[in-house]
Amino acid sequence: MAQLRPVTDGDSVRALFSTNAVEEAGRSGRFTLVSHTHVLVNQHEETVFRLTRKGLYPKSVTDQLQVSKEGKDQNATQSELRDKIIRNVSAKENMNITASMPLTPNELYVHRLVKAFSPTETKGISNLMRATHPHIFNTKKFCMDDILVPGPMALAATVHNVADDFGDVLYETVVEATNPNRVNQEDVIGSVSFILDVQRLPQNSDLEEVTVRTLGIKNLDMDELLDRNIPVQLFTGNNMESTNIEKICEQKFPLLCRRIAVQVLWKFLRLRPSQ
Repeated sequence: MAQLRPVTDGDSVRALFSTNAVEEAGRSGRFTLVSHTHVLVNQHEETVFRLTRKGLYPKSVTDQLQVSKEGKDQNATQSELRDKIIRNVSAKENMNITASMPLTPNELYVHRLVKAFSPTETKGISNLMRATHPHIFNTKKFCMDDILVPGPMALAATVHNVADDFGDVLYETVVEATNPNRVNQEDVIGSVSFILDVQRLPQNSDLEEVTVRTLGIKNLDMDELLDRNIPVQLFTGNNMESTNIEKICEQKFPLLCRRIAVQVLWKFLRLRPSQ
């Protein structure tokens, strides 16, 4: 998931959707795993945002799906916005940016900021982004325990919580993300991050790119994680599935069982801390 080009006042943006793969999920034959790509295209037919995701659907609603042929520019991955930031940002011209602390690979951060979505906020943002799943709105069909916060909002909250520790983020890319456990309205989401890599950019010595995996943890006082040995396996795997995450928690850290709402591997650009 990445923004590839800037969007400015007066631009018009439309959404395109393509199906990449349709596969049977599990052994029951009742569900289908669908991989699809969403892009936003501006008035010049340029892709400004791109996201590839997988979703689980009842087989009855996917029987007629066909794999799409890629449209114009839908394979774009190079970000002009990122390139522009790298070319133009300098420490001398950005003195008001929040000072950043040094980050070192293999460090673990328990973030103090937390986020909770109220029912009004959840429904308002969901309407704005046209998330219309009945589990978000339909209190006549579902009890309050089954009224949920959309996955993208839980992801946004998870990343938001790092701000005080990582400083001002100039550009970010989500490499992969999953929602292992659901989030209900008014659940509190805290975050824990593990630094995987820090690289000084050769194109601009004032900037560095940080690779980090962040876990969004629901309904837990983050102080309870201080001075505890959280299993490093929760942060270092690739394409981590919900079952694997829960297995690690059950065997090595039961406090987090059924509490990890989001896991996200992401990269961000920021100004290097002053030496």
